[in-house]
Amino acid sequence: IADARKKLASAHKNLAQRSFREAAIDAVEGQESLLRVTPRAALMLYADLAMALGQSRLGEKRDAEARDAFALTHRLDPGRTLDERRYLPEVIELFEAARAPTPETGAIAVRGTGRVWIDGRDVGSSPGEFPASLGRHVVWLTGALRETAGKEVFVTQARPGDATILDGPLNRPQKVVRFRLAVAQAPDDAARAT
Repeated sequence: IADARKKLASAHKNLAQRSFREAAIDAVEGQESLLRVTPRAALMLYADLAMALGQSRLGEKRDAEARDAFALTHRLDPGRTLDERRYLPEVIELFEAARAPTPETGAIAVRGTGRVWIDGRDVGSSPGEFPASLGRHVVWLTGALRETAGKEVFVTQARPGDATILDGPLNRPQKVVRFRLAVAQAPDDAARAT
């Protein structure tokens, strides 16, 4: 999370200096660092980085990519609004245009073992195929006996997004910590015994 925050600060600095390519690199690197963080902890920061990526793509005159990044920001943080004193009118205009949901849906095929989180929402267990709107999505796999891992996917009408996320087993100290937390948070004796 600390690395992602540094990348976000660097992206904002580069946006202010109109160094759009460097801002995009910072935003993508920040997002990549959050793919190993639990979704609830990473969600808002990932949305901030998607917003910075959208701004940088708009500055690079890559409007379609900017719209995709803004749409992902909306999926991760649906209530986000932009202050017109802080953002350029063209950023606000494209950001609001990206808010409109696409009526078409596709799917995301998730391979790997664990709980599936799509855009920060727990949608079930993997492997499996899950419905999703067209466009960019971020998928995380979590579990008590695996390392959290994620992947960004793009869903089109023609093909599902492919989220093949390899299992990352925990080492012994990590397992001990997770088991102790599970025992401490168990609601009753039966759950503790399990």
